[in-house]
Amino acid sequence: MSDNLSKGKESLRTAFFCFALLFVTTFVAVASMAYTPYWYSINCNWHPRCEKLGIDIAQEHIVELVGYLRHQNELTSTMWSEKERNHLAEVRVLYSQILAAFLITLAVFVYLLRDRPWAQLKRAAKINLVFLAICLCAMPWFKEFWHDVFHPLFFGNRDWFNTTKEVSYWITPQVLFNYSAIVIMVLLVLVNAGVLFALRSRPGITTND
Repeated sequence: MSDNLSKGKESLRTAFFCFALLFVTTFVAVASMAYTPYWYSINCNWHPRCEKLGIDIAQEHIVELVGYLRHQNELTSTMWSEKERNHLAEVRVLYSQILAAFLITLAVFVYLLRDRPWAQLKRAAKINLVFLAICLCAMPWFKEFWHDVFHPLFFGNRDWFNTTKEVSYWITPQVLFNYSAIVIMVLLVLVNAGVLFALRSRPGITTND
């Protein structure tokens, strides 16, 4: 009975580490992109829409958007449409909720590390790498996932769908999210591979991996 309970706890801990490694890494990457203007500005060099809108105008609205998502200002420019404002309000709430989940997950993750559960952490990293390999194979269909799965899952309307009359169309095109997904995937692989590398000869690991 005690052995089954112990194995059950190990499995739950491994499952949590799988989630934590993916979620914490993803949030740090997304936050660095969404809460600073640099990623938007860099992407302006990789697609022509910022230039078509006007670099100065694009940069002005990027800064305003970032400040809005960080709860530092409102969307005061008259170029934002009512539909955009509604969607970005939903995005800001979602980001705030994800931030709260991130802090809780990180706290639990650090707390569990006190027991030095290296075997479960190593197993979680291996599971994640297999999962990420599958995700990488599905990357050619990211646009379909973004439009048909992600947005309907988190938003109950079509306010996220931009037109050429809206600022978001010019400063946050699909290619921005494509590049973001690639960067996040690379970081996830590096983090999980790094965990495996760091634990390759850690004393006390007795798994049969």
